[in-house]
Amino acid sequence: MNEARPPRLARLLLRLVPLGERRPEVTADLHEAFLRRAESHGRRAAGRGYYRDVVSVLTDTPRRIFFSRPRPSRWPADAAADLGYAIRVFRRQPGAVIVAVAGLALAIAVGTSVFSLVYAIALRPYGMTDPDRVYRVGRTYEQGMSTSWTYAEFLRLRAATSVVDLTALFSDGVLVATSAEELRPSSQPVTFVTDNYLKMLGATAAHGRLFSASDSVPGQPPAAVVSYTYWERRFGRDSAIIGKTVWLSGTPSVVVGVAARGITGPTDRPPAFWLPLSAYEAIYRVPGSFTATSSEGVSVYARLPGDVTRERAQAELATVSTTLAAAPSAADAGPTRGLLARLDPADDRLGDSDSGVVVAVVAVVLTVVALILLLACANVANLQLASASARRREFGMRLALGAGRGRLVRQMLVESLLLGAGAGVVGLLLLGMILPMFATLAAAPESFDVAPDLRVYLFLAATAAAAGLGAGLMPARLAAKADVLSAAQGRAMRGGIAERPSRLRSLLVCGQAAASILLLVLAALLTRAMVHISSVDVGFAAESLAIITPSFPREGNRHKTIVQRGYFDVAIARARAVPGVEAATLTAYPPFSGVSESSQLTIDGRPVVLYWNYVSPNFFDVAGMRLVRGRGFTTAETAERVAVISESMAHVLWPGADPIGQVLDRVPGDAKGVRVIGVVADAITTRLTDNSGLMLYRPLMAEQLLGARVMVRAAAPGAVLASLERTIRSIEPGVRVGADTVADGLSAQLQPPRAFAAMAALVGAVALSLAVIGLFGVTSLLVGQRTREIGVRMAIGATIADVRRQMLRDSLRPVAIGLAVGLSLALAGGQFMAAALYGVSSRDPLALAAAVSVLGLAAFAAVAIPVQRVAQIDPARTLRAD
Repeated sequence: MNEARPPRLARLLLRLVPLGERRPEVTADLHEAFLRRAESHGRRAAGRGYYRDVVSVLTDTPRRIFFSRPRPSRWPADAAADLGYAIRVFRRQPGAVIVAVAGLALAIAVGTSVFSLVYAIALRPYGMTDPDRVYRVGRTYEQGMSTSWTYAEFLRLRAATSVVDLTALFSDGVLVATSAEELRPSSQPVTFVTDNYLKMLGATAAHGRLFSASDSVPGQPPAAVVSYTYWERRFGRDSAIIGKTVWLSGTPSVVVGVAARGITGPTDRPPAFWLPLSAYEAIYRVPGSFTATSSEGVSVYARLPGDVTRERAQAELATVSTTLAAAPSAADAGPTRGLLARLDPADDRLGDSDSGVVVAVVAVVLTVVALILLLACANVANLQLASASARRREFGMRLALGAGRGRLVRQMLVESLLLGAGAGVVGLLLLGMILPMFATLAAAPESFDVAPDLRVYLFLAATAAAAGLGAGLMPARLAAKADVLSAAQGRAMRGGIAERPSRLRSLLVCGQAAASILLLVLAALLTRAMVHISSVDVGFAAESLAIITPSFPREGNRHKTIVQRGYFDVAIARARAVPGVEAATLTAYPPFSGVSESSQLTIDGRPVVLYWNYVSPNFFDVAGMRLVRGRGFTTAETAERVAVISESMAHVLWPGADPIGQVLDRVPGDAKGVRVIGVVADAITTRLTDNSGLMLYRPLMAEQLLGARVMVRAAAPGAVLASLERTIRSIEPGVRVGADTVADGLSAQLQPPRAFAAMAALVGAVALSLAVIGLFGVTSLLVGQRTREIGVRMAIGATIADVRRQMLRDSLRPVAIGLAVGLSLALAGGQFMAAALYGVSSRDPLALAAAVSVLGLAAFAAVAIPVQRVAQIDPARTLRAD
């Protein structure tokens, strides 16, 4: 039966009496009197007597106590005493402390690393001083709005504006090499800017200088300012880089400065280099670029001075843009249509169309981080529960000597917070090793600054404090429920309190197992999906193909003139002459290039996506695609309405019939339809995740030549890229040329699933480690606490094998329950992961079996090792010691 307790209201009244140091003594005397009355006269009479005693104490308290000057607070001394006692407690059980700190530190380091990576890529504010004063200048027109201006429009707008400082930028990519002989330069983002751009951001130079007006003078090597992050990661913080030459897409450029750390500008992908807009012509060999008459598109930004409001700047820009809209433009000798300026915040990433994706990704990542931290907190709570259960006699004696229950609660919280602080320090040390590993797995670009900043360190500190506090709540509650009399006398707690730690420990172990199996199932499914997508047969010789992409200047009709002069005929002929090239062809949409054309059709009542491509007659031979029926195109059919379709499309449209000669009248953009002349084997050329196989090929006609690319077949396409790029570039100096392999495009599509699988595997390994650490630590403590029980059982005839089996059953039962619960949750929530699993069911039996087996074996090993210590227990010595 539960011990009788005085009425709650009477106890509250007693707390209001300022008894000072006499409180424990007076409280104990009143409680003892209440128990005597309860035994002799019953609880009601005892309660009435307790009220009388409290009133007597209240009336007998000298008035000077109520009105005396308050004594100085003792909490600093009490906190120091609690801290010293916690350290002495930890010294008596160093193994448990090391296990708790190690597991919690690992979880904190992993969680902070994931947060730092997501924060750097998706959440970190754009690097610029006073970003609230920087706005993107957009334009509105009848059909909608745009953020792009021609360079000629920007010059006119800047010349007519007086209250704001305007700047322009153009983002692109270049191949960066540190020497002219480097064979495979790395592709990096760059931003071409006006002279005042970096100053508009509020940037300063960490080394060297920023741009000046002299850097825009034509005829000299382009000046480059390197970002701090790229300088740190690629050049090893070499301060001698100032004045050195780097090759950007084969053009020598002189590094004049290194921007201060944190400067990125309003771009989603921070640049590795900033270059003047005038350098575009030299790097891409496009004469006349970014002049007063050029029509290249730029993004325009404005910084508002401190005394200019957004409304005032908006009003002036609207007036100026309206005036300029009616005036003739030097670029097109006519009025600039739709030139109506507007100001929008520069940093509005969460306001665009991708905000839902960003929020979803951040939510999933933070959920995984929370699960890991909960696992670690459960470990610490389990160990502290076991420790609190073993210390119940200590709690009882402290209560008997006058300590309040609040002091015991505070002591347990101080111990858990001390564990959290120690784990935070160790986690900070581990962060330096784990964060680069995560950045590598996620393939974070070199220009991204993933290094921790103040916000990340605050996240780590808050996580450590929350983990320490959360892990100590249940042990603190147990300490508050300590039984004074029974604990002091060494008897079992009454009312089932002794059994409560065991139930709480089992509940925590069950939760650990459930969370661990969820993370392991996620890792197993993503790994299976990655293996499956990596082994997909794309249906053509992707490893032997290279793509040459020409970009024509857009001034006037110059691009059309270049094509009409037979540019691609010359390009094909010269590409075939390059040593190592076996064949060459033209295509509008190269495989895995990120560009394609598609439409949705309804067949038999269900929607299907149809992809199509425009290709030259020898495209199928060059790509290595197998013709199943019919034939390919001939040179004479380039203007005919004929098509080659894929096998899957033939089966869908004409099941069981011969598709050759059939007319397909549902081709977008062609009301008269096309005649099928051939069937080619299915091939995946757009996205690996889209294997429907519905593909239609049509002859490449004159109107598609402006966007065509040259595709070549070679035994080693990577080795001929540089030669191909130089050869094609020499045809027309004004045409920019890029070169890449199809295998690189395929690898780029494989990178996200590989990164997700690798990170999920690492997170699953961490979860498994935390579960093993927790089970091992708790089982070790329990074996030590149950030494007497085990000795008694062995003394009355139990064998070591019997005791081991019983200990294993007791320890693994909550694991099995948690495993079943977690597996049920994984099966129920599989539909939320289905979108990320290519070719693998969310209930894939192999992945589920692997996750269950790994956790089961690891849990058995974690429990079996400490259980082996049962053999070392001597029953006779144990009973004598008792």
